[in-house]
Amino acid sequence: MKILVADDDPDLLDLVAYALGQAGYLVVKAKNGTEAVESYDAETPDLVILDINMPGATGFEVCAS
Repeated sequence: MKILVADDDPDLLDLVAYALGQAGYLVVKAKNGTEAVESYDAETPDLVILDINMPGATGFEVCAS
């Protein structure tokens, strides 16, 4: 299962990605909303975990696109 994790806090992004990776998931990381949309289109993940307040596009805007 591939999971896209998007968060503008690099420490939190790395922590969540590490934990999911240790649990056996393939993780794709995005540092902002714009990168999250691009990664979603390129990677077609099975699940997306979004931060609400991100630069470029909020988590709500990413969901709507």
